[in-house]
Amino acid sequence: MKENLKKDYEAKIQKMSRELRELELLLRSQELINSTIHLDTVLDYLMQLAVKITDCEAASALLLEGDRLYFASASGVKTSQIKGV
Repeated sequence: MKENLKKDYEAKIQKMSRELRELELLLRSQELINSTIHLDTVLDYLMQLAVKITDCEAASALLLEGDRLYFASASGVKTSQIKGV
């Protein structure tokens, strides 16, 4: 019984720690968005944030300009190859 309670407690602590880290990252992103007018800077930061929060290898943001869809930002291994395509 005590062992189960301890496991549940540790699992909840880990979950809360992860959620706190995510909230801190989101707060930082909000501060950056409010402090800069450079879209590239904001998008690059948000892609890095997305990778951290989702624990994935890469992220990208596509923008639509007229009838052209292009990668405005990317993070991960092939960032330089993807950006602008």
